Amino acid sequence: MRAFLAIDLPDEAKREIVRVLGILRRNDFLQAKFVEEENLHLTLKFFGEILEKEAGMIADVLKEIRFPAFSCKLGKLGFFDDKILWIDLEDHGEIKKMHDFVDSKLGDFFDTDERFHNHVTLARIKRIKDQARIDELLEKILFKPVEFSIAEVKLKKSELTSQGPVYEDVRSFPLE
Repeated sequence: MRAFLAIDLPDEAKREIVRVLGILRRNDFLQAKFVEEENLHLTLKFFGEILEKEAGMIADVLKEIRFPAFSCKLGKLGFFDDKILWIDLEDHGEIKKMHDFVDSKLGDFFDTDERFHNHVTLARIKRIKDQARIDELLEKILFKPVEFSIAEVKLKKSELTSQGPVYEDVRSFPLE
């Protein structure tokens, strides 16, 4: 199975992201494959293809982790190499701390991810017709101050289909 550890976003945050994506969709200077509302999440750790046995081992490690719940809010938009449009979550560094903690606990089994960046992927860019116009638009877009609590992380599996990825929760791990 193709698996990853994720933080799901609450419906209110997803609705606000979808509202902003609607603004971007209406402009013809950006061609992109936008992430479906139900698939919006933050990947805390990507495991890749793993066996059921390895999923059980990951779950055994994660159920022993004690990490406090925390609050965050929608942050700023950005690009990775003009190929991925993302939004970060403002969280006072808690997501990075949790990532590093999980990374260290699973370090005997998986490579550590030293390039982790707190972000929710919003779109995969096919083509930017007018970079200056898209930069101008991104500066003008304001998100409503949606603040929410992160109280659990989820081990998910992903099946790639011709319509896009389909995610399924394998197991949830509550934060304290």
